[in-house]
Amino acid sequence: MTKQQKYCALAFAALLVSGCAPKDYSFEDDGAFDPIEPINRNIYGINKVVDTIIIKPAAKIYTHFPPPLKSGLGNFFNNLGEPSNIINKTLQKQGDDVVTSTARLVFNTTFGLGGLIDIADTMDIEQTKTDFGQTFRAYTGNDGAYLVIPIFGPSSIVDAPGLAAELVASPNTYIENNTVRYSLSGLNVARVRESLLETGELVDVAALDEYSFVRDAREDLRRKTVPTNVWGDSENFWQ
Repeated sequence: MTKQQKYCALAFAALLVSGCAPKDYSFEDDGAFDPIEPINRNIYGINKVVDTIIIKPAAKIYTHFPPPLKSGLGNFFNNLGEPSNIINKTLQKQGDDVVTSTARLVFNTTFGLGGLIDIADTMDIEQTKTDFGQTFRAYTGNDGAYLVIPIFGPSSIVDAPGLAAELVASPNTYIENNTVRYSLSGLNVARVRESLLETGELVDVAALDEYSFVRDAREDLRRKTVPTNVWGDSENFWQ
């Protein structure tokens, strides 16, 4: 076993052992649970380099796209996310949101030119976003140790498997043409990164410790968006 393999094995073992915070652990009092902070900081640094060299420049190019094109692409990628929303809202027992996401998918795909036009929004059918990470935490009751994933960035030991599940649920994954699939993925990354350009500039200026700032902000946001009452009675599904 090489040194790199041993390093990865030790990191994985540390996550398994310390994946869940102690019972008396409090985010408000103790901050994010980050037992492998040195490893996470190193990965964060590598991601920062990749972002500076590749992703951020792509996002800046995307800012020059005509507004109508950007709007259409945003609608298209939001529509691609509806199957994941439907699956997760079902698992979270959010019956009304399941109906809403299904209606949005049907109307926007059929009448909105494959999702380029948000027809559902004009009908006051608003999108409710969620993901597999939120679903996993709703069932486990714990977000687990903070984890920085190469390229994907801030996550947790509970959220990380959700990334794989999101790929499986995404229609983009099943496009056979590699050029089309990779082009769509690249466009979506640039689109999402563009929305964070101003936030990133504020972090660069305001944060004394950028890593800690991003980690704590992410953890605080996730705690505010995790669904509750997943283990409720079946008759409470339609709420």
